[in-house]
Amino acid sequence: MELTGAMQELLVGLLLYGDNKDAGIIRVLVPPDVFDTHYKRLAKAALAYHDRYQQAPGEHSHEVIASIIASSDSDKKLYQRILASIDASKDNINRKYVLESAAAFEHFQRIRTKVADVLDILEVDPTPEGVLRASGLLAEAAKPNQSVGVSDINMMNPIHLIRLFVEDDDEVLVMGIPAYDRWRAGPERGGLHMLIAPPSSGKSWWCIYLGKMALRQSWRVVHITVEISAQNTGRRYLQAIHGWTKRRVGRVERSRLIKDEKGLVIDVDSQWVQRQALDSLTRRARKRMLSMAPHTRLRIKGFPSGSLTIEQLEAYLDVLEMTEGFVPDLLIVDYVDEMCVTSHGKRRYEAIGDLYTALRGVAGKRNLAAVTVSQASKEAEHRRWVTRDNAAEAFSKIAKADVGFTFSRTVAEERLGLGRLNLIRARNDGGVHTRVVISQSYDTGQFITDSALMEDEGYWGIMDSYGGSASGDD
Repeated sequence: MELTGAMQELLVGLLLYGDNKDAGIIRVLVPPDVFDTHYKRLAKAALAYHDRYQQAPGEHSHEVIASIIASSDSDKKLYQRILASIDASKDNINRKYVLESAAAFEHFQRIRTKVADVLDILEVDPTPEGVLRASGLLAEAAKPNQSVGVSDINMMNPIHLIRLFVEDDDEVLVMGIPAYDRWRAGPERGGLHMLIAPPSSGKSWWCIYLGKMALRQSWRVVHITVEISAQNTGRRYLQAIHGWTKRRVGRVERSRLIKDEKGLVIDVDSQWVQRQALDSLTRRARKRMLSMAPHTRLRIKGFPSGSLTIEQLEAYLDVLEMTEGFVPDLLIVDYVDEMCVTSHGKRRYEAIGDLYTALRGVAGKRNLAAVTVSQASKEAEHRRWVTRDNAAEAFSKIAKADVGFTFSRTVAEERLGLGRLNLIRARNDGGVHTRVVISQSYDTGQFITDSALMEDEGYWGIMDSYGGSASGDD
């Protein structure tokens, strides 16, 4: 197990922009002399600043590194590149994942050292007493380092207790849907976020919408697609981010929600908007657009349907970290049901449920937010509301999610560019059964252009005035 250059850069980033607690943990787990030459000098300078001023260099980081550059002119460009990379990610370093990776590295190093000591003891003293000494060393090596706590909670520690009363807003993605954001119902680090929707209703657009919102909040996003190609997914991101149409159509009609003072939808009208087409951009405009910050924080990877395993997914994330230093905050899998389902004697629905459990495990282990979608059963196409009972193949999949939504729409709503979301599961907070109507514009890559709370009776009255409401059950 090695401490990759990407991980060393993240650790130095915490030393420069974290707090004294981070510096103390890193000092114990990964002493400066363990770092490679250039990162070692940065780590030592940052720790010296902590020792002197009892805080991280923060905005003074450039001054701290300037002295290093001045004494090593030949490596000036390298240090500038490292600092530029750290500056780009400093506000979104996945602290928990980085520190736990450092703890795993320290544990590995300690075990390796103890094993060497054990072999020396057994070679010199192959007596029962020697075996006992060797066993003690192995037992000591097996214990994790108890001098630091990365994600543990000690209820006797006042600082730990205070944390329990304070919610970290950086842990939950703001979705841009006020009715749900007030309940913190967005994707959360360590958790699994799911949408169930009928076939061909926009599930992939929902994934891209959440990816876009994450990019706007400076999160790093990995989008895995086994549903549509990586190239088409990339084009959709460009549409979603910039509001472009796919082809030259000139003006686009958009629905607009009219709300009362309580935020309830009371009517719907439309407006025409002018939009640029993706295929009409000049070469200069394309080059300028590709250098924009949101695109640099996004990685898209496609896999053939039915081929991707959880092990392959984790291997890809490991390669991204080792080769690019790219550690995602949001992982989108579009979608789990199209991954490789290995039954091992289980029924298919049980094996699919295991995939959802495993994806949630990836989210917890890497301290990232995981998002996926699932197709509703065929019967759901004819119901007014998609429910958890309509999840195709495995009802249990919604039980694996921390937050779950359904998406529903009638023929009349589809014609008007409308749809409805219903929060059906919220593990940590309230808001369950909060229903929201959304306006959409798939022509310009927008799963949501606006949202409003809805009351069934008044809303369906509006739909009746536009030529029909829903068929089937409530």
